[in-house]
Order: sequence, then structure tokens, then C-alpha cells
Amino acid sequence: MKVKIDLKNVVTTISVSGWHQGKLQGLLGTNNMESYDDMTLPTGKITTSSLEFINAYETTGNRKCQIKTQAAKALCGKRASPKCAKFFMDEKTSPFASVFGTLETQAFLEACIQDTVECKKKQHPRILFICQRFCTIC
Repeated sequence: MKVKIDLKNVVTTISVSGWHQGKLQGLLGTNNMESYDDMTLPTGKITTSSLEFINAYETTGNRKCQIKTQAAKALCGKRASPKCAKFFMDEKTSPFASVFGTLETQAFLEACIQDTVECKKKQHPRILFICQRFCTIC
């Protein structure tokens, strides 16, 4: 396994040898070139919920470490940018629409919502950053 961390662009790349193809399960997916089963839970069930998937692999056993959904709630009581829905939900206008059936967009939508709440006077530049991370998967 090779882990590469790019601090400048805030990207971590994890790669494994081809020998492991189809032999993995967990946060790295199944590595079998089939995206439909990448979010297989330890029980063998396939989920589409990013939070259920992440929480299933939380290893401390402490419920406080479980991630709770906050995407519907603005962190400071204000609305998130409507661009989040445009980029990660709108099948007609999203530049990512062509991969909506292939890639999970929910986690990116939730990150966008949480990071773009207008708590400060100017809009956070995080939408571009989140879209860049999504494009690295495409």
C-alpha cells in the first residue's frame, strides 16, 4: 500500500498493488472495478448512504465518534449556497451530470452544504475546492 499526501492541494492518494484487485473491502472500496459495491458494509450489505458506510467502519466503538448528518442544518443558522444543489443534484445543468449514475455525489453535496454556509461576510471559496476533489475521482 502506498499513501501519498499532497498538503498544498489537500489531497491524499492511497494506492495498492494490482494483486489486491477484488480482494479489498472497507473505506477504500472493493477495488474490483465495479463501483456499485464499493460501499459494502462489514455485514456484506451494500449501502448508498455515505454516513452509514463511514460509521460502519468506525473502529473505536464509541458512539460519540459516529458522524451525524448535519447537511440539512446550516451550522450557523443561515442557508448554504444554492450552487451545491446545482453541482451535485441537478441532472440538467450540473457539469458532473454525466457521472451521476456512476459516482456517489451525496458526500460531496453534504460537504458543499456544510462548507458554504454564509456565516461570514463573504462566500467561502470551498465550492471550487469540493468540485476539484470530485473531479479527481472522475
